[in-house]
Amino acid sequence: MSKVLPSNASAAGTIKACHASLDCLGTDCLDLYLLHWRGRFPFEETVAAFDSLVEEGSIRARV
Repeated sequence: MSKVLPSNASAAGTIKACHASLDCLGTDCLDLYLLHWRGRFPFEETVAAFDSLVEEGSIRARV
């Protein structure tokens, strides 16, 4: 499990933060990735990035 901070919750920021977490944890997939809390980026943008991460196999679930 890992979280994306609201300051990184843009589409590009969410994906970049996820890949950084994967590198830090030494794994290629997270079972759960979640948004820490809503910030200034549109929620739909963050969710779309999460969907992209699921499609590429970087995460299994999003909350």
